[in-house]
Amino acid sequence: EACYLRAVAAAPGDAARSRVVVEFVVADARRATSVKAGKSSVAGLAACVGAAVRKVRTDSAPDVGNAEVSLEVTFTPVTP
Repeated sequence: EACYLRAVAAAPGDAARSRVVVEFVVADARRATSVKAGKSSVAGLAACVGAAVRKVRTDSAPDVGNAEVSLEVTFTPVTP
């Protein structure tokens, strides 16, 4: 959250609404590897999301081989 807030603070107007597509691989070690975060309209946000995903650990390893994962992270500001 803090990384998102820093990135959005420097972004213009409606940039707080953004998305980042992330791809990574999970292998026997149950860790996210080969992390690739796509571009974002907010400078620094893709790097922030990529860094967070690199910390991901799954409960179990894939049954056979590697699991290739692709997901979209969407940021939508909420007004209190």
